[in-house]
Amino acid sequence: MCSCCPQTVTTVVILTFLLVGGYYVRNIPVWIAWIRYLSFLFWGYNLVIKTQFSDTTYYDCSSGTCQPIPSQQLALTTDPTAPAYPDVLILLAMLIFLRLVIYYVLRRKTRVKQRNVQ
Repeated sequence: MCSCCPQTVTTVVILTFLLVGGYYVRNIPVWIAWIRYLSFLFWGYNLVIKTQFSDTTYYDCSSGTCQPIPSQQLALTTDPTAPAYPDVLILLAMLIFLRLVIYYVLRRKTRVKQRNVQ
């Protein structure tokens, strides 16, 4: 197998995760929106929003007087007052699952190479 095929697949997958993760595009079509839940970038981005915007008051001073802005008007992709532990647990589960998949694939590839050598 050439080395360009896995690199191409990885590039396409990471770019897809970036697009559906919430960084660049907010209005994703329904038929592709489910991919965001497979993206580790989506869960990490939600976690960053929850840690940065929780327990913080932002003010709008454009009218001469400063008025507090409710968190609903900040156009965030998630509620910053929601607990962060589900996002952390999902990221940890993804880490463990992907590590196990990579371990299995590497074990299988090395087993095939060892058989070919003997």
